[in-house]
Amino acid sequence: MLDIVKNEIAHSIPEAISLLNQNHGALVVAGGTDILVKIRAGKINKAHLVYINKISELKGISINESGVIKIGPLTTFRELENNPLILEILPILAIAAGSVGGPQIRAAGTIGGNICNGVTSADTSSSLLTLNARLEISNNNTTHDALIKDFYLGPSRVALPNGSLLTAIHIDKKDYTGYKGHYEKYSQRNAMDIATLGCAVQLKLNKEKTLIDDIRIAFGVAAPVPLRLSKAEDSLKGMTIDQALLKGPSIVRSEISPRDSWRASKDFRLHIAGEIFNKALKLAWKASFA
Repeated sequence: MLDIVKNEIAHSIPEAISLLNQNHGALVVAGGTDILVKIRAGKINKAHLVYINKISELKGISINESGVIKIGPLTTFRELENNPLILEILPILAIAAGSVGGPQIRAAGTIGGNICNGVTSADTSSSLLTLNARLEISNNNTTHDALIKDFYLGPSRVALPNGSLLTAIHIDKKDYTGYKGHYEKYSQRNAMDIATLGCAVQLKLNKEKTLIDDIRIAFGVAAPVPLRLSKAEDSLKGMTIDQALLKGPSIVRSEISPRDSWRASKDFRLHIAGEIFNKALKLAWKASFA
């Protein structure tokens, strides 16, 4: 039996925030693919849940007249990997969503849950880092935006105070226009496995399509939180693809700090980092000519 002492259903954003503020320590649940597993494993005791999957305002994918893409946090991985707008404009996010677990997990799990659980292995987080995603955080009558790079505070810790709710994910036009990207995941099994290491690359070429004009690189499971590699990005700008493939692996390895675990050793992760970076870079380069 699951150790759940109370389960409340919210039908609107204000109702959800009110319930969270009234009950310190209450947990938000949508797809339940993470929290319910933790409860079953005994990692969460006497859980008080606020179920938000009935809130229609938190669902859907849209684009406004300024080209800002809005993704509702209740959007499932299946919806992300199949949505025409995402496939056309943000294919890197569709690829990342399609790499999560198996079909059942992707049908139930949400991008909001993937972000807010704070784990470094979250597949969509690396891709969102390369897109400079803005997270809309609501609490009581106030709403503010937080850059995703500032959202991760430590292992399983995010900047979402008690009583707050992630209400939207925004990606600005300038952060996807002219870019092509790819997310590459290495895991022990091809499906239904947590990433041993993940790498997202967003690439913009110069007008002649001969040099890297801009590049964004993010890794998962390469640090305690999803990590953007700003030094590596600066080093690789202006290079040809051949130069980047030659020098890139050592450059990215110098900026990450993976750990030893039962899944893989630090040395193995460092080796794999260079390999999956090069694969992601090659596919992003190829997409730039499609």
